Amino acid sequence: MWFLPLACGWLVGAARAADPTFEVRPTGWVSPQYTWESKGSEPTSAFALQARLGAEASSNTLRVRARIEAELLPTPSLQDAFAVWQPSPATALFAGQFKVPYSLQALSVETRRQFSTRAEAVAATTFDRDLGVMAGLRLPVGGRVRATLDVAAMNGEGANQVGNPGEGLLFAVRGTVAPLGVRERPQEGSLREPFVAVGGGWVSLAEENAVGVDVQVAAGPFSIQAEYLDRARSRAGEPEWSARGAYGQLGSFIPAPWVREHLEVVLRGGWSAPHLLVEGGPDAEARITVEAGVNLYAQASPSALHDVKVQVGFRHTLPASGTGHEEDRLDVATVARF
Repeated sequence: MWFLPLACGWLVGAARAADPTFEVRPTGWVSPQYTWESKGSEPTSAFALQARLGAEASSNTLRVRARIEAELLPTPSLQDAFAVWQPSPATALFAGQFKVPYSLQALSVETRRQFSTRAEAVAATTFDRDLGVMAGLRLPVGGRVRATLDVAAMNGEGANQVGNPGEGLLFAVRGTVAPLGVRERPQEGSLREPFVAVGGGWVSLAEENAVGVDVQVAAGPFSIQAEYLDRARSRAGEPEWSARGAYGQLGSFIPAPWVREHLEVVLRGGWSAPHLLVEGGPDAEARITVEAGVNLYAQASPSALHDVKVQVGFRHTLPASGTGHEEDRLDVATVARF
């Protein structure tokens, strides 16, 4: 295996010689994490280390870019592995393994979120990565893209699954309207410039359907984000289960010297009813979550805010019915990306 770096270096050099616009950039991040949970009389705590490594390549001449990223810790697994051809500013064709175009928070880059954990509504209803193809349409106006529409056909078996034992494809459609211009990659929070976006997604997989709507607003140091998601499954035409939920998220940098560039306070409230039986049985217990967090960013530049940061988040969960047990969770995460 010692020859692989030499072979890769030779291939990159040959590609650059043939196409001066060809570029390759390594990417990756490391995130030590600590979690404390209290679900009963015996609280538990754990340390974890998450790390990913990848690369991005692009050619302006061919109008092609590609991305590959693998998780190294805690469990080695392939994450992104796709290529994009953009024949015009208004069109793009994707092929490979990438995120299903559905939930805003799930689509946001993992290290560019305001909490280190997903909202419970997202965790219960969303889709992750899958193999497939996607056509993307962009509406450029005045030099900026103001709306997007993505239509995907995917394997439906999840990440790193080539076979299709379910014998059904996943179809997904997601649209976004952003009057002030879309962000190059979905991410949460404020980049200290005005931003407004309204989006929605629909997914169909065999006897399963999901729909979601979302909104993002940012102005100066403030940001607001909210989603509603609903996922349901039927069997032989009869409802089997559904999972639905919503959350709202508010963030603000502290308006004081130095900290206004580095310290952000975030709040999130949500409701979720995971695997709620539609007919034929008792409902699963709906839950309400209230969360508060603080993010300390090492860099003040908006484009590099999330590259080095410390995140502290506390979550309190209680049953929506008012009966049952309550839960508490504390998460501390450090992120360093390149």
